Amino acid sequence: MGAFGTEATERDLMHHPGPTWSSAGWATSSTFAERARRAQRELAEREAAAKRLLYGRSKAQRDLDSERDAKASRDLERHRIETGDER
Repeated sequence: MGAFGTEATERDLMHHPGPTWSSAGWATSSTFAERARRAQRELAEREAAAKRLLYGRSKAQRDLDSERDAKASRDLERHRIETGDER
């Protein structure tokens, strides 16, 4: 009837095989599509890491630089001498 517990039929077990036993213990079953997706993600991560090294700065670095620029601007404005001459 169902696919849970002792109710699993031969057809359920045929279409949904469990993990297989290996000498190291229970091995996870993986399909070709899962392995292909994993390889594609790993390749994309390697490419992203290379591009980060070439072009990018982290968000923390960008935020720190913008905060430093804003502080420098505030400090400069604070020390500006007002002449009363508005041009």
